[in-house]
Amino acid sequence: MPVKGPLHSDFEQTKACSLEILLESQHASGVRKYLSHSLKCRPGAGFRYPPHRFYVCKQWHHATVPLKARSLSERITAKNTTRNLAMLGLFAAPWVGFLAVALKPSPRQMWAQRWPTITFVGLYQLALDRCVEIFGLEHLPKTGPVILAGNHINRTASDAMLMGSKILVNRGGLAKFVSQSDPPDRVLKHFLRLMGNADGVILPIQKGLTTETMIKFLRNPEAFGRQQPILGIFPAGSADSDVATQMKRPWRTGVAVAACETGAPVVPFYTEGLPYHWGPFDLLKAASRSIVGSRAFDFKIHLGPPIIPVPGKTDYVELTERIRQAVMQLAG
Repeated sequence: MPVKGPLHSDFEQTKACSLEILLESQHASGVRKYLSHSLKCRPGAGFRYPPHRFYVCKQWHHATVPLKARSLSERITAKNTTRNLAMLGLFAAPWVGFLAVALKPSPRQMWAQRWPTITFVGLYQLALDRCVEIFGLEHLPKTGPVILAGNHINRTASDAMLMGSKILVNRGGLAKFVSQSDPPDRVLKHFLRLMGNADGVILPIQKGLTTETMIKFLRNPEAFGRQQPILGIFPAGSADSDVATQMKRPWRTGVAVAACETGAPVVPFYTEGLPYHWGPFDLLKAASRSIVGSRAFDFKIHLGPPIIPVPGKTDYVELTERIRQAVMQLAG
């Protein structure tokens, strides 16, 4: 049975002896043009596309399939090739391939995670990374404790998971985000039980112990399976669909206290582009659309210059206001 699909990489694979391919080329005018080609071959035998289009062969189930287009060569990047190889690994051995993809950014840290984190990070790398952009990554220190503080736009903390995954893929460090120990949202409560262990990506906070728990993580990251402690927190406490409401909320001073006690710089962040109501199943649907080529959403993370606490200064309200103003400036 012929296989039909868009050629977004340098090759596709098929068990069949016939293949139908939709080629994409881009002209100088910027207009995309799609050309359809149907090919047939004998098992073990090779075939070629029209001249000046294809010439590299790949073996798959005893059929030789040459699939490299010169018109697409400039569009093919190392990242796309890596993603395609990962997808092929999934088809060959689904669970082994997916686990290899999920563990790749930081094998030791990821191996200690529970299944929801491993699943999310694997899915993120295969399908969601193209939907997430980060700006100002150079402001995130590569060593030492650091606090990320900014706005909260998703009720199930999917914004935290996406941000943590982006930092993990780019820096190899697994961030830990502060969360209530008993959140009102049923879905979040379920995942908190699974990911709120010492090595997990969530730092559950007991009432009255917020600052103490944050300081413990920043001072002793080894107890939490980290080399560099990256702590994420939403000072407003709750998520809002618009930034104006978020900024009008009273921001808690726990970030300022933890920063002053540990000397950790505070990197302000501003996020946008993720629907407020989206949960795990919505991200799963978005991932399925993203795998076939479409960009399901456009989540953007803006990091600002780090705010360094002044040694010996304990004006926590003033420092909290500086952080809030920095986030507002990033929001434009």
